Amino acid sequence: MVPIHAAIVWQDRRTAERWRALKDDRLEPMVSEKTGLLLDPYFSATKIAWILDNVEGARASAEGGRLAFGTVDTFLLWRLTGGGAI
Repeated sequence: MVPIHAAIVWQDRRTAERWRALKDDRLEPMVSEKTGLLLDPYFSATKIAWILDNVEGARASAEGGRLAFGTVDTFLLWRLTGGGAI
């Protein structure tokens, strides 16, 4: 497995539009209930959605089971264990 895109860090706000759409659709209570998190572009879900929508081949790879998402710490564990930590 190789990275499909550069890391999108917590400060990155390119997903703010998707966050705003979820908020405008009044989905904040559902997101909070299911995840325990506030709806905020800081978190990974909107960043993953952005990659699926904007990186060529990402959605097809995900649908084919050839794409994994994770945070920097999970990527480092995956690399250090040769993929044994997945």
